[in-house]
Amino acid sequence: MSHRTYQTAAATGAATLGLCCTTLAINSRWWEAGMLAFVAVFLVEASARESRAHRDALARERMARSNEQEEPLLVPCCSFWTSSAGAVHAPDCHTWSTR
Repeated sequence: MSHRTYQTAAATGAATLGLCCTTLAINSRWWEAGMLAFVAVFLVEASARESRAHRDALARERMARSNEQEEPLLVPCCSFWTSSAGAVHAPDCHTWSTR
């Protein structure tokens, strides 16, 4: 079950129990109303917890992606390098001499 489905199911269940709780309270059935209210509170918390967990997982994923270092693009440094597709450098090439 996806996070959105679970969150929606928990919120819908809490709303339904809240409506039933109100109906029972109007009919002076306090014990049943109290029990349904208790369960509804847990469903609301479960829905909120699922939402927070998904938001935190997305934040961790974004952070991991931002921490990945991109490889630098190769920039042509001399005509020998360009003509040989990066296999050979010129004798006076500054990139080759610093390696």
